[in-house]
Amino acid sequence: MHGIVHWCFFLGEVHFGAYQQPYLYFRVLFLTAQFEAAIEFLARMDSLRCYAVHVALVLHEMKLLLVPASTHALLRMHNLLMLFLALFLLS
Repeated sequence: MHGIVHWCFFLGEVHFGAYQQPYLYFRVLFLTAQFEAAIEFLARMDSLRCYAVHVALVLHEMKLLLVPASTHALLRMHNLLMLFLALFLLS
């Protein structure tokens, strides 16, 4: 598995046409257990941000997410959740 993860990271978003096929790139990251990268990728796109929140919540509940070492990473996740909740409350 380590070799596959290395190649996914090395080839990156350009190779997989991430912005043309976001679900494909998300699946590549997710199926290679790069959960944090998959969530971060979805969160960068306004139209897919709600999916990032849902995936993050499920993976957190299953204790599959790495705990961020820095408070900066925690704040990013908090901001993502607050943005999602604000959009949900406005609709």
